Amino acid sequence: MLGCKSNKKKRDEYLAPIPEDERHDLMTAYHKRLTSDNIQLRTEAAKAWSKWEMSTSKLRINQEDIARAEADEWAL
Repeated sequence: MLGCKSNKKKRDEYLAPIPEDERHDLMTAYHKRLTSDNIQLRTEAAKAWSKWEMSTSKLRINQEDIARAEADEWAL
């Protein structure tokens, strides 16, 4: 069970920008936000997506990569 709380936290952060009623289709929900004219909405989604990607796409997670995903310009 090691790391389960950490994984739940990462998933919760990934889901945070998406309303409950849109979570059945995350790709469409994220596409809608990442292509939005609203820069705040786009940036929030980009950060959450980037942090999720950096947390799940590697066998060895690099905390510096995850931290970089918090920067607006890097995430976008």
